[in-house]
Amino acid sequence: NPAQGSFAISFNDIGDEVPASVSLCSVQGQIIEKRTLSSKDDVHFTSVKLSPGMYLVRILLQSGDAIEKSVVVK
Repeated sequence: NPAQGSFAISFNDIGDEVPASVSLCSVQGQIIEKRTLSSKDDVHFTSVKLSPGMYLVRILLQSGDAIEKSVVVK
């Protein structure tokens, strides 16, 4: 962090919580890209088309728990 070109999200500690929803959002909450995670593989996002700034990655697990992390794009 900061990301240049692309970044990946790794899912090492989600147990059996797949499928899960992974969203890349603006800090205002607008969903830019949304994916469904069906395995514990990494999820890659391309940041080339994104304006420089801060973004949020939201992960919604089957249990209803949510994880949110910030990503800075250069």
